[in-house]
Formats: sequence, C-alpha cells, structure tokens
Amino acid sequence: MKGIRIFIFLLVINLAGCSSLTVHIVAENVPKQTLANIKYDFEKLGYKVNYSKSFVPSTFENVALCFSPMYVPFEDIRDIQSVLSKHQLPSPIHYNFGEENQIYTKGNIGLYLRN
Repeated sequence: MKGIRIFIFLLVINLAGCSSLTVHIVAENVPKQTLANIKYDFEKLGYKVNYSKSFVPSTFENVALCFSPMYVPFEDIRDIQSVLSKHQLPSPIHYNFGEENQIYTKGNIGLYLRN
C-alpha cells in the first residue's frame, strides 16, 4: 500500500512538472535589463524561462514566437503578448514547428527578440 502511495505521489509530481510552459528566449542585441525584466514577468505568471545561445533566424521578424502546431497555446500566447506589450514590444509573429529548423515540443515555446 505504501508503495502505491509513493508511486501516485511521484506520478502527480511528474505530471505537474509537465504541465508548465518553458519560454526559451533567443535574443539579439536586446539590453540585459530588458531581458531580466521580461524573465521576471514570465516567472511571476508561473512560466519557466530559459535563455538560449542560439541565434534569431534572419527570416524571422524582430519579435517572433515559435511553437508546435500540435500545441497552439492560446492562453500562453495572450500572456506572452501581455508581457511584451508591457515592455513596449510589438505583438509577435507566429511561426510553426520546423520553420527555419526551429523545433519546439509541447510545453516549450521559443520567443525570438531582435533589437
């Protein structure tokens, strides 16, 4: 019985961890303080934030989101747009899975910022 309780506890913890979105920020020439403020605002909303050392593809707009078409995170997109607006950034252009070889799975979204 104790083993089943531990299994259920670990399963619930694992599922809870899978449900939160990670925003992967790829920034080019964006002030560090602006990035820190954006990260803080996302974390306040419950998002995980990861800075990527990747580059913003030349064909992407200055503010872009990339996510899997199998997972269109409408509520998350609204939250992201709200944070960007707070920092005087335009609404992002949306790109789907695989464009410019940028691949994101469910629970992950790429935010590309170029100044």
